[in-house]
Amino acid sequence: SGFLLYVPDNKNIEIPLRIVSVFTQDNSLSISKNIIIIGKNSSVTLGEEEYSNTGRQTLINTVTGMHLKAGAELRIGNIHSLGDSVIRIINRDTLLEKDAKIFCSSGFFGGEKTLSYSDYMLKGDGSSADSFDIVFGNSAQNFSISLNMFHKGMNTRGRAISKGVFCGKSSGLLRGIVNIGK
Repeated sequence: SGFLLYVPDNKNIEIPLRIVSVFTQDNSLSISKNIIIIGKNSSVTLGEEEYSNTGRQTLINTVTGMHLKAGAELRIGNIHSLGDSVIRIINRDTLLEKDAKIFCSSGFFGGEKTLSYSDYMLKGDGSSADSFDIVFGNSAQNFSISLNMFHKGMNTRGRAISKGVFCGKSSGLLRGIVNIGK
């Protein structure tokens, strides 16, 4: 399963798009491959929401590839509100061409274990990436949030902010790498 979001060149989508996923089946496996391509000088806002209330072990795995062409802009927000028996794995790879911009915010709430990996490749000159993550853990939840920015183009800008609040026996690891190429 998964989705393809393609915005042609020179198109600005004014109305925010919303994708809602609800996982209700116990002892299940969900694997999704998502592709987002934003054309030259185009823009869109996307909201992704995930909810579950399963009582037994569930694995949700999503791989998302994003390609922002020259001058493109993507504003994306993610909310993950999951049941206590859900294991969540998220892999996001983003390629930004010249003057492309992404603004990504994620909220992680619930789930037994959450593993999130986000890579931003700022390939084009003047490209920028802003990423904001917030994590709330309680009981015995475990979170591992990894965010990496690779600056390959000239005059690129990246900003990553991750914050977490953990109580009870919950734990979290928030980490990242910034690589500035020659």
